Amino acid sequence: MSILSLGNENGDVGLFNFTTRTITRENYANNVVKCLKFSTDGAKLFAAIGNMVYEVETEDLHKVTRVYKAPSVITDFSVHWEGGHKLLYTCSDRLIQLWDARNIQPYRTFTHGFKLNCIDILSQEHVLVTGDSRGSVQSWNVRTMSPTYEYDYV
Repeated sequence: MSILSLGNENGDVGLFNFTTRTITRENYANNVVKCLKFSTDGAKLFAAIGNMVYEVETEDLHKVTRVYKAPSVITDFSVHWEGGHKLLYTCSDRLIQLWDARNIQPYRTFTHGFKLNCIDILSQEHVLVTGDSRGSVQSWNVRTMSPTYEYDYV
């Protein structure tokens, strides 16, 4: 089954199923949908809306299984699995938090020097990559939260 997820400025999330040619919609908040990510098995959809990340079942968009609340608006996030799955996200106020989804609590927080626009993680290597407002890309050691490499594109 091929699915495309869509989000808009009103908090609407839609899933388009290419096989059945049907659209399922749900509204989670009256706010901007910043980004959407699927779990690796496709069973969950994660939606960053305002300062929340909603974890929902892809078969039933009404079924919210977890909500992660950040201190400010989320600019991007990445989902990865290592034992129990952990959700990583970044906020516009330069905070990066790693979450353990089992207890829905951040277990590590650190501050970046500039506003972050995007983030991703290579969990097997314990490497986090961030892109910031200066046009700089940095890689970080997730275990020590220290920068390992920086490249300025501007």
